[in-house]
Amino acid sequence: MLEIRLARSEELAEVGRLTVAAYVGDGYLHKDADYVLQLLDTPGRARDSEIWVALDESVGNPVLGAVTFCPAGSTYREIGHDDEGEFRML
Repeated sequence: MLEIRLARSEELAEVGRLTVAAYVGDGYLHKDADYVLQLLDTPGRARDSEIWVALDESVGNPVLGAVTFCPAGSTYREIGHDDEGEFRML
């Protein structure tokens, strides 16, 4: 069954790995790009934003995908206005 919720601390490393694999695998990022380190820093991101995961416990690796929600005031926001949040690192 599909579940969507905030990521737990024990899932953060997998979220980082999965995000890098998606960016690199789809050709959006080279595996040696500096941005890879930011994508892998899920503990840092989780302190300043919300990391949401989609999971399916019926498969071998239950984390299917993730998204970072950067609320107003988050240092991870890039394009949002002062009173807006934004989604990043899908």
